[in-house]
Amino acid sequence: MVKTLASPPHRLILFLQQSSVEWCSSLWLDAIREIDPTFRRTMIVISKFDNRLKVCLPACRTISTL
Repeated sequence: MVKTLASPPHRLILFLQQSSVEWCSSLWLDAIREIDPTFRRTMIVISKFDNRLKVCLPACRTISTL
């Protein structure tokens, strides 16, 4: 049903993803890629991104000091 509604080329696709989900392994990204292969009409919104930054920033700072 979602693919049917999102398939017409005049429709925009809003994709909401929680930041705790690994983006590269998200099954929904593959589904969206089938409907909109170039992501020209897809907007991806990452929620709770601040939580991801809390985890990533200390590691990035450590790497930058090496």
